[in-house]
Parts: sequence; C-alpha cells; structure tokens
Amino acid sequence: MLRADVAELRHEAQLGFARVEAKLDRLSVQVDAKLDRLSDSKLDRVDFEKGLRDQTRWIFAAWSAVLISMVGMWLTIMLRR
Repeated sequence: MLRADVAELRHEAQLGFARVEAKLDRLSVQVDAKLDRLSDSKLDRVDFEKGLRDQTRWIFAAWSAVLISMVGMWLTIMLRR
C-alpha cells in the first residue's frame, strides 16, 4: 500500500514537471519572438546609444557642479580658520 502511494505520488510529480516544462518552453518561444522583433528595429539601438551618451553628459555636468560647490565651501571654511 505504501509503495503504491509513493508510485502514485511520483507519477503525479512527473506530470506536474511535464506541465511546468511545457509552459516554460512556450514562454521561451514567446520571449524569443519578442526579442527578435526588438532586434529587428535598427532605430532602437541608435536611440539607446544616443540617450546613453546624452545622459552621461548631463550626469557629468551635474556632478561637476556639485564638486565645484563642495570645494568652494571647503575652501571658505578652511580659509576662515
């Protein structure tokens, strides 16, 4: 009786794994199709690189302004001593 229960449980587990594997395969195909559609668009890559370049420029400018103001404050404090 116990062996039959274990065998039945093993069978149910195998069926569950088969369902999960089938679902993962289906999702994998869907993701591959979406990635193919995205990679087909040449403008996406160019826009991404341009956006990254612009963002890097503005971040550098912002940090430069912060650094300059901090150095100015530090010099003001150090010179007053």
